[in-house]
Amino acid sequence: PTPWPLVPGITTEALPTAGAGIPDLSGWEDQSASEAYMGHDRFAPSPAPPVGPGALKAMRGPTPQQHRRRLIVLAVAVVAATLALAVGAVIGGEVVEPPRVEVVSVPPGAVVRLDGRTLSGTTPLVVAEGLVVGQTHQIEVELSGHEVWRTGFEAHGGLTRQIAVLAPMRVELQVQSSPPGAQIAADGVFQGDAPITIPGVAFGRTIELRATLRGHRTVTRSFRAEPGGATAVMLTLDPVPNPRRR
Repeated sequence: PTPWPLVPGITTEALPTAGAGIPDLSGWEDQSASEAYMGHDRFAPSPAPPVGPGALKAMRGPTPQQHRRRLIVLAVAVVAATLALAVGAVIGGEVVEPPRVEVVSVPPGAVVRLDGRTLSGTTPLVVAEGLVVGQTHQIEVELSGHEVWRTGFEAHGGLTRQIAVLAPMRVELQVQSSPPGAQIAADGVFQGDAPITIPGVAFGRTIELRATLRGHRTVTRSFRAEPGGATAVMLTLDPVPNPRRR
């Protein structure tokens, strides 16, 4: 008889015979005799490899801690990109903020004019309207009893501060006496004989005037320089009565 070709993994000795040396394949319910004979096991798909703990963890997806770390990394990347864009804008010469100017005065409560236009409110005051980057603007700060403060500045992006120190207005005080010739002192400092002019009296300042004349009573009077107020003072001295002769 013609010998049966050997099938890998299957020997004729391991198979039951149906006679005449022919293998009996009737017991192979899950496959045909020809498939078993032709070495079906050689062509069947390989069994799946065993699934380990690492593979199972990957199949379940990221844990809450891993998801949180990914969100933190993403947020840091967004912030870094934003800062890079801001730095690039500054280096490129782009204006990041609109121009503003804060006007502060000493003393406060002054009126502000921008390029001749009176602004609403008093110092301290922040101005944004009417400013143009790169343009020179004029500011005037005015307060009653003080000299007008003026300056020019070039507007830039962001906030600029201007501090106005307001000098008080000064007047010349004319002091006269009746009778004339009295010696005049201001705040205890001798100024001269009346009539006399005391220069540089600041508005808002109160000084004490004193007039003395031989044979007359000494006169003392306070004077406060005010805008629109008097700038001349008359000091009248009464004579001292003579004692009765015996």
